Amino acid sequence: MHNATQHCSLLKTHIAPHDKRVQFVGLKAYADAGGVIRDLFTGDGGVHVADVLLLERLAHAKLEREADRVREEGWKWVEISLDYPAGTEFGRVYPREGHCR
Repeated sequence: MHNATQHCSLLKTHIAPHDKRVQFVGLKAYADAGGVIRDLFTGDGGVHVADVLLLERLAHAKLEREADRVREEGWKWVEISLDYPAGTEFGRVYPREGHCR
């Protein structure tokens, strides 16, 4: 197998450091929990996360800690999700002229 083919094949199963889950958890927390790999095909030492389940478990735990903090503020309903639910129509509402603010 050609190096470029191997490289593309590996990256399909690994998560880049700019992924929102990696940004939320942090590479240090991920590494402390057990796993960062280096991209062997670049000279810049590019990092890719290999264990998606570990990453999602860490992200879920961090979200749950944040949800607990919000619950302590008195909120009665707090729901966490790693993904924005498909089909939801939430979005920013902008004021329209002639309407109360």
